[in-house]
Amino acid sequence: MKELKKCKKCGLLIEKDKDVCPFCKTNQNIEPVIENNDKKESIKLEYLSRSKGLALSNLKEIALFLLGTIGLILIQLIAIGITTLACGKDFLTTTKGNAIVIISTYCILFSLMILVLFKDNIKILLDFKNSKLNLLWGFLMGIGIIIISFLYNFLVSLAGKGSNDNQENIVSIVNLYPVAAVLVFGILGPICEEFTYRLGFFSVLKKVNKYLAYVVVAVFFGFIHFNASSEDLINELINLPNYIIAGVALCFTYDMFGLPASITAHVLNNLVGVIQILLLKLL
Repeated sequence: MKELKKCKKCGLLIEKDKDVCPFCKTNQNIEPVIENNDKKESIKLEYLSRSKGLALSNLKEIALFLLGTIGLILIQLIAIGITTLACGKDFLTTTKGNAIVIISTYCILFSLMILVLFKDNIKILLDFKNSKLNLLWGFLMGIGIIIISFLYNFLVSLAGKGSNDNQENIVSIVNLYPVAAVLVFGILGPICEEFTYRLGFFSVLKKVNKYLAYVVVAVFFGFIHFNASSEDLINELINLPNYIIAGVALCFTYDMFGLPASITAHVLNNLVGVIQILLLKLL
C-alpha cells in the first residue's frame, strides 16, 4: 500500500509522491497562503479532511465498482444456477425462489467486498468511531432523502402511478422473509452500494472531474433500479428521478462528510422503507 500524506492546503490524504493535490490542485512543493478568517470555511475544510479519512488506490476503487456491478450480475447468475439445480427451474418463478437468489447474492457480494478491502476494514471502522459529527450529518441527510422520497411518491400517486418493479419485488420479499430482508435490504445492500458507487465509482471519477462524478454516478445509480424489461416502462421512467435524486444526495453526503455518513444515510433510508412495509402488513 502506498504511503499517504496530508495536502498542505485542504488536508485531504494523498499519495506521498504526488507533487499536486488531485482535490484542490495545490502544488505540495510550494507553501500555500491560506486566508481562512471565515468560520464557515474553516468548518468546511474540517469536514473535507474528515471525509477522506479512507484513501484507496485507483485500482481498488475500480475493483469495488466492477465487483458491485459486473460481479453482482455474475454472482446472481451463479446463485440462479445453483438454485435451479437444487429446486428446479419453476422454483425461480416463485417469490421464495427469487428471494433466496437475491438474499444469497448480496450476502456473497458483501463478503467479497470485505475481502477486497482487507486491511482497509479497520480504517473504515475507525472512521465510524472518530466521525460522530459526520454520522449526525449522515443521519440528517438520510431523513432528508426519506422526506423527498415520500413527497415524490405522493406526487406519483396523484398521477395515478405506483411503485416500480424494483420496489414491488422488495415488498414481496420483505413480507416473506422479514428478518432476512431487514439484514439484506436494510443493511448489507446499502453498504454494498456505498462501497460500489461512492467509495468506488464516485471516488475514481472525482479525480477526473467533480461535477462529472456527481452526474454520472447519480444517473447510473438511478438506472440500476430501473427495469428496462418491465411491462410498464412509463411507470419505471416516472419513478426513475426519485432514485437519481437520492443518488445525488448520497454523493453529496459522501463528498462532504465521508463514507460513514453516506452509509448512515443510505441504511437509514432503506431501514425506514423496510419497516414501513412490515407495518403496512400488520395494519
